[in-house]
Amino acid sequence: MTTIEQLEKHFKIRRSASSIMIKENNAEIFTEEQLEEMMQYCVAKAKKDGLEKLHFEISSKSPNYDVYKKCFETYSFEYVTENMIVFKDIYEVEDVESEIDFKLIEEVGEEAFYSLWNEATGEPVAHDQFVHMMLEEIGEQWKEHCLIASVGEEPIGIVIPHIERGALEEGKLMYFAVTPNMRNKGYEAALFAGAMFVLKEIGASYYIGETNMQNEWMKDVFEKNGCQLLSSTERYVRKF
Repeated sequence: MTTIEQLEKHFKIRRSASSIMIKENNAEIFTEEQLEEMMQYCVAKAKKDGLEKLHFEISSKSPNYDVYKKCFETYSFEYVTENMIVFKDIYEVEDVESEIDFKLIEEVGEEAFYSLWNEATGEPVAHDQFVHMMLEEIGEQWKEHCLIASVGEEPIGIVIPHIERGALEEGKLMYFAVTPNMRNKGYEAALFAGAMFVLKEIGASYYIGETNMQNEWMKDVFEKNGCQLLSSTERYVRKF
């Protein structure tokens, strides 16, 4: 198996205009030589493409943890942060009455969703890059997964529920964000609960989520919705 084939099989790769994020996707055991080859390939590719950053995210329980750490030191990666991974069984989640309504992107228009996405996430990107991200993460049917949450006529945030590629029943929220003017008004937990029901409706039986260990806002949302801590991941970056 070639280096790129190993990367695509065992890692989740997300590209943006200025960086690449490579996430460990399973517990495959690699030799030090194999990991060095992959690391060397990724660094060379990022340099060739003129990227600013190359991110690696690994599980704290990875069987390759010590070898990763050695490779990160060899290739000048810096530790960035730690994320928590949570699990929620949504098999028995029910639709509860709420003042929050969800609207499809087709009901509000792509531009309106894109504008609200920029506002809610605080991560403004060019429109073509936004579309590329959706296609890469979800596929051609991405518009069916983009939802605007509203209370009355007031948009309060966005959620993008989908089934993880390569998994039959694993639900994910590509984004879960509340607009700045609507935060800390009691909508977060109900919005998340509604998103869990949407995941169930599209075929998920469980949810896997993650957030930064320092993100008390999201940790509170997880706790109020009965999510259980599974593990943690560490993120490293190589800057060019």
